Amino acid sequence: MSYGVYLWHIVTLQFVRPWAESLALPSAPSAWLIFGANALAAWCVAEISYRAFERRFLRLKRHFRPSSIDPQP
Repeated sequence: MSYGVYLWHIVTLQFVRPWAESLALPSAPSAWLIFGANALAAWCVAEISYRAFERRFLRLKRHFRPSSIDPQP
């Protein structure tokens, strides 16, 4: 999950920042609102991404395990 949040936080920030700035709050509360809203949005998108895409690919790992190779004496 943390990698998904890391990947998505820049994308969600592009939507959260204009929304928070449109509220016309003072700078300190606005910064905390942007931080909190972006953290929540990035987590939600990362969760959706995990459930929709990543789990399917992670299940494929069992088909691609390396075969055991006996060392030559």
